Amino acid sequence: MATLLRPTLPVVALVIVACSSAPPATEHVGTSASAFTTICGVPDNGVIQGVDVSHYQGAFSWTSAKAGGTVFGYASIGDGTGYADPDFAANWANMKAAGVLRGAYEYFEPGQDPTAQGNLMVQAVGMLGAGDLPCMLDVETTGGQSGATIAANVKTWLAVVKAGTGRQPFLYTGPSFWDSSVGDTSLGAVPLWIADYGPPSGCPAVPNGWSNWLIWQYGDSGGNLDQDVFNGSLAQLQAYAAPPAPACTSTCTEAPRVGIAAAPTGEGYWVVDAAGGVYPSGNASFFGDLTGTPLAKPVVGVAATPSGQGYWMVAADGGIFSFGDAGFYGSEGGKPLNKPVVGMAASPDGAGYWLVAADGGIFNFGSAGFFGSAGGMALNAPVVGMSGTPTGKGYWLVAADGGIFAYGDAAFEGSAGGTTLNAPVVGMSATPSGKGYWLVAADGGIFSYGDAKFEGSAGGTKLNQPVIGMSRTVDALGYWLAAADGGVFTYGDAPYLGNALGSTCAAGAPEVCAVQSNGCYAWVAGAACGGGQVCNHGTCQSTCSDACTTGASRCNGASIELCGHYGSEPCNVWSSAIACPSGQSCSNDVCASPTCSDVCEPGASECQNGQLLSCTALTPGGCHTWGAPTACQAGQTCQTNGCIAIGIDAGGVVPDGGGSSGSSGSSGGVRDAGRGRVLDAKAPGSGGTKDAGGGEHADGASQDGAASGTVGSSGGCATSGASGSSPWSLLPLLAVLAGRRRRARR
Repeated sequence: MATLLRPTLPVVALVIVACSSAPPATEHVGTSASAFTTICGVPDNGVIQGVDVSHYQGAFSWTSAKAGGTVFGYASIGDGTGYADPDFAANWANMKAAGVLRGAYEYFEPGQDPTAQGNLMVQAVGMLGAGDLPCMLDVETTGGQSGATIAANVKTWLAVVKAGTGRQPFLYTGPSFWDSSVGDTSLGAVPLWIADYGPPSGCPAVPNGWSNWLIWQYGDSGGNLDQDVFNGSLAQLQAYAAPPAPACTSTCTEAPRVGIAAAPTGEGYWVVDAAGGVYPSGNASFFGDLTGTPLAKPVVGVAATPSGQGYWMVAADGGIFSFGDAGFYGSEGGKPLNKPVVGMAASPDGAGYWLVAADGGIFNFGSAGFFGSAGGMALNAPVVGMSGTPTGKGYWLVAADGGIFAYGDAAFEGSAGGTTLNAPVVGMSATPSGKGYWLVAADGGIFSYGDAKFEGSAGGTKLNQPVIGMSRTVDALGYWLAAADGGVFTYGDAPYLGNALGSTCAAGAPEVCAVQSNGCYAWVAGAACGGGQVCNHGTCQSTCSDACTTGASRCNGASIELCGHYGSEPCNVWSSAIACPSGQSCSNDVCASPTCSDVCEPGASECQNGQLLSCTALTPGGCHTWGAPTACQAGQTCQTNGCIAIGIDAGGVVPDGGGSSGSSGSSGGVRDAGRGRVLDAKAPGSGGTKDAGGGEHADGASQDGAASGTVGSSGGCATSGASGSSPWSLLPLLAVLAGRRRRARR
């Protein structure tokens, strides 16, 4: 395209602040070698001539261009995200006024965000109408990016602009540049605008992947004005500028849908109709609706509670209807209003809500605070919706012309006010950060501001019924649009979970409103209801009495029974008893492992009635308990740590010899000849005695300084050996057993 000269001061255009930047390198994409594949088509002096301009041409006269034979023209909106062409608005309006088929192009910066660049184009032209040609992307620089990155970013831009304008954009490039710097061959279906100045064969070359060209930029009038020719007839060019095909008329006639609210899980949503009907999808649960309830005014909106376990509906007279855990905090129902209520928003804590009227009046209830309103202001267009900030300390109102009114801590991030719209704005949704929002128009067009990311739109799509609202996903990387017929459109990471087209009954079978091959909706008969069922409100419902609730369970002894349909039984019944898995029992209507406490420490032991108990057994629940008692062998006795030989303690020390009688004051301890200490020397009347080895007594227990072989006290006999295993050490025990009393020697 023509070399862009940049101003040295920032330029404000569209919805961005454009900063000055260095101009792109002088164009070099308009030449090719004879080795390239050439496609002649029409000659460069063909009858369908066009030009493309930028601010470089200044105040361009489109009236003169039209008189000189120009049939179509393209004007630059700018260079990437850093420069907005100051003459675009004038060129765009003047082309239409002069009767020139008009288009817009953007100089592509591969190193910048392609989505942001695409959004600039969408914001500049909106949904294309009659006389508007598809937008064009000018690709002639690498920006330091690889071919694969350039191709991927080009595809992103094309998708964003196609969704936002309703037309497949054109791609402008040069054959040599594309093949050598990009090399992608997968875009051959995108109409090609080729730049090739003075090709040797007299016919332009095309890059690999394309089999033809649509527009040929064959010269630049010596650097003054780019010259183009269309490869076809006037009728063919006009077909590119034709408005979208008219929408078909749906045969599905029910109460129009009026609102959509996403479940906080991001995996469901509710759509409501003017009669108060509720259509849940995904994991959005049904908590009741107003079907069959006489209403003074139609329902106009819906809001979900933060928990997702309830919702409110609001009617045009300000009446509030709450379901699930949605609390009732007041309404305007029955009160005189200057203008009808058009929407609502819930406070973040779920303990309040705001209602907004068409004149911008605000009605707050519960924890929802009042931060201002547009009531009493002269509005260019009626207010159609609102959205609260994540703090609950502010809100935005949106008007049908795309105007935004911000109150409290709601920041103004831009608006479509003053922009020519193909269809009126009908709703909005704010990002979770509170730093951006989307607006949605009745034709499905999306306008994004602040940190709200454009993920696509239904603009330009053939719709059965107009879009009536939108709701975003939890992470704000996607959104749903709902149409008046219940159609749901998803973008970004918003999953499609079903529509709200509705259903009815015909000849005892459900009928569902479904899309046909021609793109229109019509009632489609479903399968007949089964035995014991009848079609009611579009669904097959049981005519019998259920014995239980689907999914319920109950205990039957150690087994469990489940509730459901079994065999040919149309109603819910209890299943046959099902045994719980091994190690489990049925408790509180579920099979579970029993809870227990260990009776003893694993590995512990103790004596009971002379027998040994060990903590080695497990209960059925896996808990530790005492095993069966075990008798000690002959010549052994049971002690805490096991069975040991009689007369030997666990440490190899002779225990209490027993004595003849505790009352005599003479027995109660035997000196260990191997260690020189008296064990359990306490006995009534002994009091303790100094032994011959020089030990001292304390509380009747004698300790010797060395094994002396002399009697230490009247409480027992001393042995003469140094080894505790001497046979003489058994003499005191034998003496006691014989009933003889030995006196101490001195």
